[in-house]
Amino acid sequence: DEMEAAAHEFVSNMREGDRGAVIRFSDDVFVAQEFTDDLAAVDSAINGPEPFGATALYDAVAQSATLIQAETNRKAIVLLTDGVDIGSTTPRDTAIARAASSRAPYFVIGLGLDLDTLFLTEVASQTGGELFFAPDPSDLAAIYEEIGQTIFVDINQFDDLIVQFTAPSDKDIASVRFEY
Repeated sequence: DEMEAAAHEFVSNMREGDRGAVIRFSDDVFVAQEFTDDLAAVDSAINGPEPFGATALYDAVAQSATLIQAETNRKAIVLLTDGVDIGSTTPRDTAIARAASSRAPYFVIGLGLDLDTLFLTEVASQTGGELFFAPDPSDLAAIYEEIGQTIFVDINQFDDLIVQFTAPSDKDIASVRFEY
């Protein structure tokens, strides 16, 4: 299925030493894979029964925030949902507060058209992440690729960053050097 294929491709772009986890949710939230640097285990956890039933979205956001807080390296959460919250025990505002306190950006993907856009927008904005819309599962691969480019490119791996742009005369190149 296109959802799983896009997620597998995302994991295949992770680097050696990166850590990942997989949380699946429908009526309940299930940690399919705790954080590990065993990317084959992360990839394997993507496979599983299709979620069905209600969407415990608030519980999933709260659980992911709790799970990632122990991680000390650069961290981010990719959240894929196809609906609105139905059946969570975690209140909406609590889920948003936990996400914001996780100190991890949430890259939120809303799949389909029946979404709680206000909640998804708030989670992304409160965490410094970004919200993406995928009207169709065929849109997921491009979205995962865009998120991966943001997450997997670590600017801190460079001693210097060179930014070049064409000056207004279209003849000169200006170079700016940033050191950190």
